[in-house]
Amino acid sequence: MRADFETIKKITVGAVRIWEEDCGVRFSRFTEEEEAGWYSCSQTLGDRCRSLCGIRLDFRTDAREIAFMLSGGNKVDVWLNGVFNRTLYCSDLRKEGVTEVRIPLVDQLGAPFAETRVTLWLPHHGGGALGFLDADGATYIEPVAYDHRILFLGDSITQGWNTERESMSFDSRITRFYNAHSVNCAVGGGYFSTATIGYNGYDPETVLIAYGTNDFANRKSPEELRENCAAYLDKVKTLYPNVPIFVITPIPRHDPEERKAGTFESVRQTIAEEASARGMHVIDGFSLFPFDEYYFWDRVHPNEAGFAEYALALIPQLQKVLKW
Repeated sequence: MRADFETIKKITVGAVRIWEEDCGVRFSRFTEEEEAGWYSCSQTLGDRCRSLCGIRLDFRTDAREIAFMLSGGNKVDVWLNGVFNRTLYCSDLRKEGVTEVRIPLVDQLGAPFAETRVTLWLPHHGGGALGFLDADGATYIEPVAYDHRILFLGDSITQGWNTERESMSFDSRITRFYNAHSVNCAVGGGYFSTATIGYNGYDPETVLIAYGTNDFANRKSPEELRENCAAYLDKVKTLYPNVPIFVITPIPRHDPEERKAGTFESVRQTIAEEASARGMHVIDGFSLFPFDEYYFWDRVHPNEAGFAEYALALIPQLQKVLKW
């Protein structure tokens, strides 16, 4: 059974736009207006907003094997029945002339599953398109039912910057823990900007915001930081007035020397003050993350071990409010 466009739309999670081109099915986490907003910030941020961060195909099937290929884009993480299976590097495979990847739907000893939940996490760090998806021997390809709906807003840390596996960022781990339908609107290098967020048709049960480390690095004054933070939080509050909103202050970084925006601690405090003033739930980023180089990919970004600790520390703090 080859999945047609309507089937792919039904089993896609994390995209607010899905359309067809000659190369295949394309996906976006942003409306056209939001994408233009990112480009108004910079060419780099506009290009980065086109990554497929958090977008995945998630479905149940009685197929014995699936086959697919990205016609553009690289890494895909394959999960079978909630267990990591493999990471595929589609760009390398295409260069080698490989036109499809086949995944047997079997357990670790080779026994076929009667039914399989297949989850294909698309590239967090780049764009791409799905060339095709086949489910050999299937009588059905059905979307998965979710328990909750989460919207993530943030910068490279929420995007899962430089994780080796696309499904191992903290937001991906939170999504799996809650069996949540989620949209991840994080963009590497992003900062508080009202131009980058608008109504996208998504109806989350909670919103997680984690900006600030790039504001610390790039804002020209403490006043500019506060003004942009306040305006952004006001807009989020207007868009999502009836759901709990969490604001995570920046996690530790190994280059916290004072900048034009102020000290790192004063930036964190400003964000906490503005969030608290709007009735949002503030989570101290320092409480989520060990200040040890073992957990860092570089001086700012966690590695996969760091993201694991981040998620483990974050869940109980979310639970105090959500009680899911």
